[in-house]
Amino acid sequence: HDALPISVSAYLLTLADAETSFWWMAAWVALGRLGLGILNPPLTIGALRSLPDELLAHGSGALSFARQLGATFGVNLLAVLLAHRIAFHTDALRVTQADVGWGIHQQAQALGFHDTFLILSLVLALGLVPAWLIGQTAKGNKRQQAVSGQQLRRDTRRRKK
Repeated sequence: HDALPISVSAYLLTLADAETSFWWMAAWVALGRLGLGILNPPLTIGALRSLPDELLAHGSGALSFARQLGATFGVNLLAVLLAHRIAFHTDALRVTQADVGWGIHQQAQALGFHDTFLILSLVLALGLVPAWLIGQTAKGNKRQQAVSGQQLRRDTRRRKK
């Protein structure tokens, strides 16, 4: 559920067109950045929680590297997807419309951005499923730890008697 603002932000960006004001765009992008701010700390804690203290520095470095590498690949994949979708729409518009200079290219760019943000929002929404499952597992582990803690206290009381 922490990733939901990022997915919603990407979807809202699919609604942008030439008439969309700067402030709406800024609000939609800010929503996504807020989602990132909400998402990163729990992910970091969850990833490093299982490591022993002597490996925390290595784990933190590896996590930072993996996050940056993933972001680099993600941005490049989106750039390639955007270029592909713009080319696709340019070809499709040239077949159906008379070439009036930059008009076709501008329409193709808008449609390419729309497609790219739509695909991004769908991929991010799919990421909500494993995040939810991890959250359910964590809740189950907390319940199990609580039950184990109660059992340990009972056993300790019985031994004292």
